[in-house]
Amino acid sequence: MKKPVKFISLILAFVLACAFIPGCTFVKYDKEKDFSETVVAKLSSYEIYDPAVSEAERDEGKGVYKTEEYKMYKYQLSNLVNQYYYYIAQGAVDVDYFIQMTLTDRIATNSAYAYLDFGHIVWSQYEENQVTEAKYAAVDEYIESQISEIYSDRGETYVAPTVNDDSSSSSTSTTYPTYTDDSWTGEKALSKDALLAECIRLGAIRAEDAEDYSDASKYELINVLHNVYKSESGYYGVTDDEIKAELKEKLSLTDADLQGLTRYQLIIKLDRYYFDSNRSRVYEVSASRIPGKSGSEERRSLERKAMERTLSALKETTDAIPVLRGDEKKRMEDAWKAIDEAKKNGGISATYTALADSFVIEYLVGRSQREQILVKLLQEYIESTVAVTEEEISSYYANLLQTQRNSFATVSEFTSAASSGNLIVYFPASTGYFFIKHILIPFSEAQTKQISDYKSSALNVSQEDVTAYRNSLASQIKSYAHIDGENSGDELTVAQIVEEINRTVAQTSDRNKVKEFTKLMYKYSTDTSGFGQIYGYSETVEETANETYVAEFAKAARELYATGKVGAISGEVVTDYGVHILMLSALADEERVVGLDEYAAASDNRTVKQQIEDIIYNDKLDDIYSKWSQENIRANYLDSVTVYNSAFAKIVEEMQSK
Repeated sequence: MKKPVKFISLILAFVLACAFIPGCTFVKYDKEKDFSETVVAKLSSYEIYDPAVSEAERDEGKGVYKTEEYKMYKYQLSNLVNQYYYYIAQGAVDVDYFIQMTLTDRIATNSAYAYLDFGHIVWSQYEENQVTEAKYAAVDEYIESQISEIYSDRGETYVAPTVNDDSSSSSTSTTYPTYTDDSWTGEKALSKDALLAECIRLGAIRAEDAEDYSDASKYELINVLHNVYKSESGYYGVTDDEIKAELKEKLSLTDADLQGLTRYQLIIKLDRYYFDSNRSRVYEVSASRIPGKSGSEERRSLERKAMERTLSALKETTDAIPVLRGDEKKRMEDAWKAIDEAKKNGGISATYTALADSFVIEYLVGRSQREQILVKLLQEYIESTVAVTEEEISSYYANLLQTQRNSFATVSEFTSAASSGNLIVYFPASTGYFFIKHILIPFSEAQTKQISDYKSSALNVSQEDVTAYRNSLASQIKSYAHIDGENSGDELTVAQIVEEINRTVAQTSDRNKVKEFTKLMYKYSTDTSGFGQIYGYSETVEETANETYVAEFAKAARELYATGKVGAISGEVVTDYGVHILMLSALADEERVVGLDEYAAASDNRTVKQQIEDIIYNDKLDDIYSKWSQENIRANYLDSVTVYNSAFAKIVEEMQSK
């Protein structure tokens, strides 16, 4: 499973956008010349080079991206100081921190734009629609904020409508662990040659360019395939001729310009046009979302008033922006003219879409959203370049085998490693252990109390009496299947659950019995400590004075061991915890070495080689973006950033005096 990689924080991009969104504080020093015109730091223009282009080609101007100069003004810094003054006052950060992070984020964004220009990053309608949704959501939030203010003006409290959207929940924890299939499937299971052939078939790579990808990693080619799937998803039902017609209309291209391009290349070209236009090709807005169009008359009237106030507040906000670069001032003026025209021709409700699609919201919200997504795409591309070589796998395997030969001379080291879920490639001779997996169908709290009360009800209650009483209660146990980590469906009896377990195991090949049993553990067992173990619980072959498990469990486990067959399954075993179904999941009674092309465990469909490749890949993944950042972003910061300390040395005192 691909691990998340920690990358450069984009919080400042959000903070700068947040200054224009309701609920965020915005310090308006726009009329103060010092704050609006004083530059506190500057990122000079610099060149970014395409790593796939040779120096000779760069000398010809190929693979070179020149960034624009960026200036950070005192008013921007004052916004951040105001936003996070609490942390400054506590000594957690200083003012210099905000300058460093702002310019670091700008350098990361410059790199993302460069890699988009080089063609390493692909921007599809999927990403563009994310930006568009963020812009509409910002307008919605502003309208809701104005409705709240209207209520406040009346002396009333506004309760915003509840949106029931489970996907927005930040909690990802579940009552029970969920099963993850660790087999190598899909693109990951394909060879590099097969991946390249698929990229060529789908038109993402031209056959004549295949040699250029000889040094590409498998994951880089997988990333290319994912780009194809993502790009194609926005063009279902659209023919190549329709895409070409749109390109001719939007970009004034000719048939000659489009000749020889694959469908994927056509899509990329059209998506890039919409990226440059800061808008989605197709984005459907629900009529019920438009203010003043649905609901009661009172609600429609309220939304129209809030929309009117939203326009006024945003106009005031954009008028107060001290610095608009290049043609931004004219674009802002034209945007407001278009919004006014929409209002004049279609009424206040017509301004909703006009506002969300305008340069006003693009400037205040869309741009930062777009750049955050771009940097995320850059990170994904950098990660996709990770390569794992055959030599690295062989070396890792040899070292692991030697280490385990040495350390597993002590049996406790072996059992500890196996119980921790580590990859085992060396099993020592006669460890005296074997491994068990089990499914626990538990007694209810009420039944557990009944058993406890029965045991203490009289002094002459024998173990046979307790066993008989427990068995009678066990037949009454009811439980649930766990779907996505939660109880789901109707209550099931023990007999129903056991019948499914036995049927599934009986119908499964010997090679996959432990894997299928493991899936059933996630579906029915409540013993969560056993889920993450590749081999299962370790048990001694011989009974010991200090048994690890309760007597009934240990006895059933040894009976399974006596069969000598991995995948053997027990009948119902009742303990004070409930009903257990056990399976013999691994033996460790003879010395053996697991080869690279063998399966590491009966419960895992990956070979040792595939597991090692995963380990090496994830280790590299943890480092690659941070190393890339150190080499590229830090270098550009040191070479291209100038900080004017005297310009903001007393900014906190100046702000407090205002």
